[in-house]
Amino acid sequence: MYKSNSILIVGSTGSIGSQLCPELERIGYNCIKTSRNTLDDDYVFLDLNDFDSIDILAKNLPELLGIIFLSGKEPSENMESMTEEHLDSMINLHFKSVIWIIKKLKNKIINGGFIITTSSVSSHKGSYDPTYSSLKSAIEGLTRTLVKDLSPHIRINSVAPGLIEGSKVFNLMTQDFRERHLETTPLKRFAAIDDIIETYVFLIKNKHITGQTIHVNGGQYIG
Repeated sequence: MYKSNSILIVGSTGSIGSQLCPELERIGYNCIKTSRNTLDDDYVFLDLNDFDSIDILAKNLPELLGIIFLSGKEPSENMESMTEEHLDSMINLHFKSVIWIIKKLKNKIINGGFIITTSSVSSHKGSYDPTYSSLKSAIEGLTRTLVKDLSPHIRINSVAPGLIEGSKVFNLMTQDFRERHLETTPLKRFAAIDDIIETYVFLIKNKHITGQTIHVNGGQYIG
């Protein structure tokens, strides 16, 4: 099942992961896909709310070329409607689990390997859900901070997509909200999934980029 060019995809069933994995396999990489909801042999079990699950995964994995973090929970609650349960869940899925997986798996990554986290344009533009945008900002800070810990053996970068047409977040938005989003985007189009996938592939292949956040948002935020 495992090969020397294996990439662990945390969040392989989402809008990006479900398209990224086939593309990576098409160009010669082996994707180790995670899920907490399926017993399919194509997936390994991982529950990001259960750190014991992360520890077990770490013990059973072989060496890795890299890790890509794509898991998360869609923004859904503003300050008025926010619950403690929502806050805890967002922190676990978007931040705590990322740190813990890196802590437990960094020694599994081969020399010259990589980690790619996923941020969002909302880390700079804000969001209806303050937990979502705040935690995406934290992920970018974590990405920069870990450069010193992981170099020179492992590169770490982040991808910050804008609104992706056809994604779950996109489909949950009202038409008015989509139009307002488009009005503030200089290129006047939403991100296509291929725009985003190409960015992950670029960061896998480029050996001299680390500590960076690559913004793919049509100019909505200029970093």
